[in-house]
Amino acid sequence: MTTIFAVVFLIGAIQSILLALGLSLRKDNSTANKFLIAILILLAFNFIKLSVDESGFYRELPFLIYTDISIALLYGPLFFFFVRSLTMGKKIALKDIVHFIPFAVHFFLYLPTYFLDNETKIRAYEHYLANGFSRSYQPLITYVMKAVQYFCYLVASIVLIKKYKLKIKDHLSNTYKTDLSWLLNLFFVNACFIVFLVVSVAMHSLGIFTMTHSFSRTSYLWDMVIIVTLSVMALKQSPVFQPPETTPEEVSAESEKTDKYGASKLDGSTIDSVVKELLDFMEKEKPYLDPDLTVTTLGEKISLQRHIISQVINSGLNENF
Repeated sequence: MTTIFAVVFLIGAIQSILLALGLSLRKDNSTANKFLIAILILLAFNFIKLSVDESGFYRELPFLIYTDISIALLYGPLFFFFVRSLTMGKKIALKDIVHFIPFAVHFFLYLPTYFLDNETKIRAYEHYLANGFSRSYQPLITYVMKAVQYFCYLVASIVLIKKYKLKIKDHLSNTYKTDLSWLLNLFFVNACFIVFLVVSVAMHSLGIFTMTHSFSRTSYLWDMVIIVTLSVMALKQSPVFQPPETTPEEVSAESEKTDKYGASKLDGSTIDSVVKELLDFMEKEKPYLDPDLTVTTLGEKISLQRHIISQVINSGLNENF
């Protein structure tokens, strides 16, 4: 059985490396892709270590034991930056370093374990294999803190995607390539899985059941599901991994222009006139047949600024674009 899992985790590592390599070689490599590449590299390292553990080679490579103990604290921030870059076009800034403080603190607190002698590391790991997770206070609290941190970043990412989905409706006629519904669903299911893990830890601490090494494989195999999903979406919906044509920040800027009309804001009669012009144009020229029509290109066709079109559609027709 351990040999089967060793092969499975090795396949996960190879898949992660190949996808990371494929994304890095893209000519249109975006900031979002770079965050995804970093995630894939970390996952590849985790899978390689897991493959070594499952195959029994940890005895020959004891220096790898504990090397992945802090990595879990990096996935949340990196997924958040990935989503933020996709939906807002933001690059990482110096102030974003605060997101990595939990990882740094955890790493330095557990740094002494990296320098334990090899025999001590092997005995500790084999005790875990035989008896499962410890029921002592500190390891369980640390495990829960990692899960809660990851859960919070998933929720923050879900909020960003939902806001983005609402905003692009006022600019794009065809949102299936860029609405990130698949990513929203993936993160939602992942968040539910994190809740399951936290409940499992609580039951373990109460002695209801024991979180064995076999149980821990569940979370590792879930990482495999994430990689497979990302791989399929990268192949089938490659535009998802590129910055959207217009970011919500740009859409918000246009909305601010609409709010700044003041005295020059379109009155009811003007809106009715523009609505008639717009509907006549739609009926005669049928621009809606273009699946990639945007409010900007529509504005160019009828010589109107896009924020005026947005106001007319919102106020005159009570619809979004």
